[in-house]
Amino acid sequence: EIQRLTGLGQGIQPITHAPKGPAGHYFTFKTGSNPSQVVDRFEVRVTRNKWTHFRNGPVGCTARVDSKTAKQMESFALHGKSLKGPVAGTLQENGDVVWNHGYTSRKEV
Repeated sequence: EIQRLTGLGQGIQPITHAPKGPAGHYFTFKTGSNPSQVVDRFEVRVTRNKWTHFRNGPVGCTARVDSKTAKQMESFALHGKSLKGPVAGTLQENGDVVWNHGYTSRKEV
């Protein structure tokens, strides 16, 4: 188990996750297209049932996220394999997230 501390909201809160869990760096591409055609990158941090994207720039930024300087962006309620927030998504068996707006996010290796 990995434990990190990050400043969120009113103070520092621990974030814990297993290395193979959903937390980590993701890239996004149009569903059904070539995954090398990246349209967005973000880092996911999960606390309890909250999935939050962190970026170093706006949505659509394709540079790898620097965790030390990333800013909190969109948050989603995580219920089983469903994500509900500004858009909805479903976690797939392979770890991909298929979003209802036609894009897929995949965890970077």
